[in-house]
Amino acid sequence: MSIFPLPPVDKMTLREWNHITDTLEDCISFCQTLGLISYSPSAPCTNGHHKWYMGKSSRAHDKYQWRCRAKGCKLTRSIRDGTFFSASRLSIQQLLDLMFYWSQGLDS
Repeated sequence: MSIFPLPPVDKMTLREWNHITDTLEDCISFCQTLGLISYSPSAPCTNGHHKWYMGKSSRAHDKYQWRCRAKGCKLTRSIRDGTFFSASRLSIQQLLDLMFYWSQGLDS
């Protein structure tokens, strides 16, 4: 029995896949369901706080970043930190599509 309620990706149609990964928010949520992106960083910020939340950021690669909500703390962290996605310059959507197409033997 798996820890996460994993969707049967290997049996998805292309239409279903496109629906699940339609927006960046959908992709992030899907990655969180799969355990590829955490729901909250396990490590504290450099000030020792464990009060992270995911906030929008126009400067972040994926338009979202972890932010510390402790009073007076303005530290941020990429949602990619410590993940499979951290070393890539491709968007999360592009990486997910590549993985899906490869797993299905499709040429995008």
